[in-house]
Amino acid sequence: MQRVDQIPRPQWKEKVEDLGFYYHTMDGECYWDETAAYEFSADEVDVIEEASRQLETLCIAAVEHVIEKKRYAKMQISSTIIELIELSWRNGHKHLYGRFDFVLDEKGTPKLLEYMLILRQLFLKQLWCNGTGCKIKNQRWISLTVFMKNLLMLGLDYI
Repeated sequence: MQRVDQIPRPQWKEKVEDLGFYYHTMDGECYWDETAAYEFSADEVDVIEEASRQLETLCIAAVEHVIEKKRYAKMQISSTIIELIELSWRNGHKHLYGRFDFVLDEKGTPKLLEYMLILRQLFLKQLWCNGTGCKIKNQRWISLTVFMKNLLMLGLDYI
């Protein structure tokens, strides 16, 4: 993995605030950092993608368990959305858009830090890439960006 220094976009704070992302700075420290990006080798990407596939499988199994055992209250899931969750599950809509945040240990093994289901940040990351000229080689980002933009326009930034 290589760190690549970047020049932050002009008026980036205003641009992300226009999209409703106001917590770019917390306690005087910048949370949203546009001064660097990281470039991975093909082998590193393969390792991260495999870890992501394995974790997604575990997440789907956990969701299935919650639905089958009706463990919504234990998971603090509002009763107002249970019907929607079950309908979505029955219709085969088992995937959420989100991201796994990993740290790589000294051997390059990914360790999970968190699973983010906040669509707004993924959308902002795409806008950042568009604004800085970074190339996203994965076609899934294009359809994901359109999907997220539509959700954001509806005010549905958290799933």
